[in-house]
Amino acid sequence: MIKNRESAQLSRERRKIYQETLERAFATESTRNAELKQQIIELEAENKVLQREFLEFKTLIENSNLGKAFSSFAENSAFKHMTKTAAAGDSNAQATFAMYMLVSF
Repeated sequence: MIKNRESAQLSRERRKIYQETLERAFATESTRNAELKQQIIELEAENKVLQREFLEFKTLIENSNLGKAFSSFAENSAFKHMTKTAAAGDSNAQATFAMYMLVSF
């Protein structure tokens, strides 16, 4: 009977230690979860600012003389062909494209 009591006591102590370990892990993960949620909020806010800045910059470029020149230049069929072949990895087209860009602007 004494052995049974000792065994039961030992079992209760192990269960208590296990439960305390789980509670500490839960608290740690809850804290981490709250930190990550805050980080998400901050990153989403930063993303909105960057998107707005990008659109403002894009509009500024499109409305500038350089943007208008590039827009009409990009419509040129020879330019379209050159960019496709350069993007496909044709080194001659890439060199020609680079030279054309330097000379044009």
